[in-house]
Amino acid sequence: MDPSSPPYTGPSLAKLRAGLDAYFSWTAEEARRAHPQLPADHPLVRLPPPPPELARFATFAGLGVFWGFLLGGAIGSRSAGLQFLAEHAHQLPVTVQGWYFYHKTKNYRMAWGGFRRGLREAGRLGSVVATFAAVETAVDLARETEDAASSVVAGIFTAAAFAAVNRLPIASAKRTLVYGAATGALVGGIQALAARALGQPVKYAPRSKPVWWESKPNIEEAVPVPAGKAAVETIDL
Repeated sequence: MDPSSPPYTGPSLAKLRAGLDAYFSWTAEEARRAHPQLPADHPLVRLPPPPPELARFATFAGLGVFWGFLLGGAIGSRSAGLQFLAEHAHQLPVTVQGWYFYHKTKNYRMAWGGFRRGLREAGRLGSVVATFAAVETAVDLARETEDAASSVVAGIFTAAAFAAVNRLPIASAKRTLVYGAATGALVGGIQALAARALGQPVKYAPRSKPVWWESKPNIEEAVPVPAGKAAVETIDL
């Protein structure tokens, strides 16, 4: 972290509100000041830095959608393939051309089934993960601190909402609440261990190191030369 910046004091609604105001009022002049090493037409210059709370929520939701689509696509593709086999088990082709079109149609059905199931599971898992991240962030902001307790509360709330939406029976709902609390404790424990290893909170702390596009600025640096040389050599990184 930059030594000149104020120390990180934890999440708060005031800082989130200020970050959102800065995010939605981002101007070209601020972009040039934030990225002086990049050309003015660089696409990254036009991207405002999001508040850490918003960035974390988007990351969690995006990961949920990504993994939901992958898992749903795999399950849906396999189910569509098995359904196709069952529907055509009584009329298998007998020629080479017939087998070609049989497998071609089967592959199309598997691809379409995987795509449909992937979209459905992406929405479901993305919603669950986004709910967890939103509740955890809300509890952190309300308490103005970040620890495993917020993750446990978020896990229990998400599990309760899942059980209510799916109308689970009492026994299944209790088991879902236990799973939600355990998942929240696991996530909170991992974040606490990471914070202890880094020596600072990890959820909403400002970025301490430049990202990859800022690590090699396109500028000329003066190179020290031995005494007696009049010219200063420069190199282009």
